[in-house]
Amino acid sequence: MLHAAWPTTLFAGFTLFAVTGCDTAYDATSKPDAVISKGADDQERTISNQERLGRLKYERDKLVRSVQRLERDREETTERLRSLGIFSASDLNKHPDAKLDAQELTRVVEQIHRLSSVISDYESAIHRVEIVVRRQERETQWVHSAPSDAEFDRLSVAFHEVEEELHPQGEIQLVEDLQMEQVLDAELGRHQNTFSNSEK
Repeated sequence: MLHAAWPTTLFAGFTLFAVTGCDTAYDATSKPDAVISKGADDQERTISNQERLGRLKYERDKLVRSVQRLERDREETTERLRSLGIFSASDLNKHPDAKLDAQELTRVVEQIHRLSSVISDYESAIHRVEIVVRRQERETQWVHSAPSDAEFDRLSVAFHEVEEELHPQGEIQLVEDLQMEQVLDAELGRHQNTFSNSEK
């Protein structure tokens, strides 16, 4: 029912995997498939960041389930100690037979704390790889949706043609300016005469 203490090197291995994995993933923005793995046939193949993300989540979930089992052991052992009248460490002097349960509870709590720390490392690694995956998805989308040079050229030509229509040059512009001045003088002069007559 209760789990023996895990070797410290195993937890160090988990932490090392999480940290080195997320660092490699973070540097893989320019090389989405930069990670190499060897399969059962000992042949090298690339691992995408999406696949790495799945592996990290799988390992994280396994550890979470282990912690959940340990939490059940922790609760059962705690209840058993309470049923024996153990509510503090000083009560062990009155119930020496409960010392074994107290030792097991100590081991379980230590395992929970260690695994929780490793899970936190996995969460950090997962978050960083997710950032890389989203960045790569945005870059891929940009590559497929960004205008080509030919499209930019067509846009530039269309813009230039519209500008010419909105702002005619040369004699046409001069005629339009003269016409505008005449209309303004006539209209404003008429308005001025009307205003002057109304004051008389």
